[in-house]
Amino acid sequence: MKFLNVSFGLGDVLFFYAFALGFPTVTFLILFVSSIIFSLMVSLIQKKKNKANGIPLAGLMSLFLVFVFSIEFLPNQPSLYNF
Repeated sequence: MKFLNVSFGLGDVLFFYAFALGFPTVTFLILFVSSIIFSLMVSLIQKKKNKANGIPLAGLMSLFLVFVFSIEFLPNQPSLYNF
């Protein structure tokens, strides 16, 4: 169980649990895949600048969600909960 404490922490598990229950299925899948791609791109950009070994996955995914929610509050944007 070294993987669970080193690579995948309790914060990641709780974030994914709340993320999965907070959205309808189609919206969850779209946001989940998009946030994973966003996290991968950010980590590849940071890897060139830093020599860090880990990726703060839950933190980058939450940053992506903050960006998505801020766009949703703009006028004439579709709701994330209507899919």
